Amino acid sequence: MFKWTCPSCERTFDGPQCIGSHTRHCDVTQAEVFWSRVNKNAPNGCWEWTGYRQKFGHGSLARVTPGQKPRYILAHRYAWELLVGPIPSGACLLHHCDNPPCVNPGHCYVGDRIDNAADSYRRRRHTWGERNSSAILTSADVLEIRSNPPKPRARGAVKALAAKYGVSPLAINAVLSRRSWKLI
Repeated sequence: MFKWTCPSCERTFDGPQCIGSHTRHCDVTQAEVFWSRVNKNAPNGCWEWTGYRQKFGHGSLARVTPGQKPRYILAHRYAWELLVGPIPSGACLLHHCDNPPCVNPGHCYVGDRIDNAADSYRRRRHTWGERNSSAILTSADVLEIRSNPPKPRARGAVKALAAKYGVSPLAINAVLSRRSWKLI
């Protein structure tokens, strides 16, 4: 169950939907609301966001500007902007600690989308192999194909393997040449 206590007036709320309207009538600042939702005693020196988390674990909050609609921002980006400064336009903020709810700026670094994709690949967070919903082969199939590759001039051997596994000959050649299933 969600519980939040205003750091300014010490009023307690049972749901996040009340916080936005409360901050308009109380002298609490956006930063105070933010820090009241951060646990700085988490393992590995992480400062864990205890508020709302998105599907993949990143914290999210509404940045309220008077007279405008709330704009949602990732919690670790907000912490960075509070403590370090602005993030360059189009830049990503990546975690050294590999802990998505962590908002500790010492655990983050600025990168671009290529850095973000490389980090995802290095940490095996992208969809590869059997995790890809379009995959027909399994890891065991790939290991078996590579352990008994067809002889270079064997006619029809690749076609026979393709028929056995229900894929195209091009897919078998991609497995053998490691153009696909590179991590196995």
